[in-house]
Amino acid sequence: MNTVVLDVSGLRWASEQNVVNAELGRQPGVHLVEVNPAAQTATVHFDPAVTSVADLRPHCGTGR
Repeated sequence: MNTVVLDVSGLRWASEQNVVNAELGRQPGVHLVEVNPAAQTATVHFDPAVTSVADLRPHCGTGR
């Protein structure tokens, strides 16, 4: 199990936090996502045999 802290700059609303959490959480190999809107980060616990940081990074935005 690996852990990475990803930048999710621009979160302004709780609903955006939920979108990022859901989007990262449904990626294969992701076990846990903790989004911190105050710090503008998402801590992701994932299986490196299934996914990578490069695979996860595009799923950090809210589509703005």
